[in-house]
Amino acid sequence: LQQKQKEGLPPIPAHYGYRSRNGTWEIDKRKADKINSILQRHLEKANLKAILKEFDIGKDLYYRIIRNAKKGLYNGLIVYSRKHKDSKKNVVRIEEVRYKGNHQPIISEELFNKVNNGKN
Repeated sequence: LQQKQKEGLPPIPAHYGYRSRNGTWEIDKRKADKINSILQRHLEKANLKAILKEFDIGKDLYYRIIRNAKKGLYNGLIVYSRKHKDSKKNVVRIEEVRYKGNHQPIISEELFNKVNNGKN
């Protein structure tokens, strides 16, 4: 895992908007366009039901897109939870791992900042 982190490679499956290819993430153009449009509508404070209908998505995907955008996954970061277990395999601590990935961002820095500055 540390070697992948040094190289900016993801140790986890690709998130919505990306597809895995040759050990890294590649943008899925159709889904990336949808993500950008959903985030714009979210910032416009559009009605949730209207967004779900307009983009033909469920609430789970909508909230996952918002969460991933806020974490920086669509802005070139790799973010995941690493579980630390004791000798009995019980989870004793969960650590969020965050580092710069080698994949292309789906959203602009400006959109990332708007989503994260509470303008939603």
